[in-house]
Amino acid sequence: MDDALPSKDTTPVWRVVPYQTATPSELIVNVREVLPRDRSVIEAGYAQLSDRSRRLRYLSAHQFLSDAELDDIVTNDGYHRMALGAEIKNVDSAPSPVGVARYVRNLEQPDEAEFAITTADEFHGLGIGMLLLGSLAKQAAFVGIDRFTALVSPDNGAMLHILQNLGGTQEGASEDNICVTLPLTRSSRSYPDNPTGRRWKKAFGLTRLVQVDGTSD
Repeated sequence: MDDALPSKDTTPVWRVVPYQTATPSELIVNVREVLPRDRSVIEAGYAQLSDRSRRLRYLSAHQFLSDAELDDIVTNDGYHRMALGAEIKNVDSAPSPVGVARYVRNLEQPDEAEFAITTADEFHGLGIGMLLLGSLAKQAAFVGIDRFTALVSPDNGAMLHILQNLGGTQEGASEDNICVTLPLTRSSRSYPDNPTGRRWKKAFGLTRLVQVDGTSD
């Protein structure tokens, strides 16, 4: 076994400190880790997605989340898997959940993780996905993950454009999906200096991490 690969026994676990910010569209957004208590909210939110959004996320007509899928989303150890959620702040009511980004580490290649992101239909294109993904990438880099992978639908031009502008590479394209790899680093300075990269760097800057023993980044 390659001694350089990360191990949960030797790699510190970092958690994301909840934070609040405004998107370019001036929405006030809370970002925090997804918790077991969010299970019913995530299930209800998925039920409200359009058929197209479900197809872009799962590359198929995925009508509902199974119990096992819900368990995977809300059970996060900060090493093998992590999920972050975004909520819109409301003046007179509880925050409304509008997006989730998550990764699952590849057990055979533990320096790699598959990521996925979903935002509510009415909040597409408002910067929420970039915020979630940038925060998720920073946490992943701190626990020894040096690249994200994803199977992206050829119809998901927005995601393909974002990943390309961040330095992602495409391979294995087919009619159904394109395999994209995105290199990760702990430093935001390593990402491209373009409009996408600058929004990504902002997400990095907003994201504070705390080690489980109480150390902060």
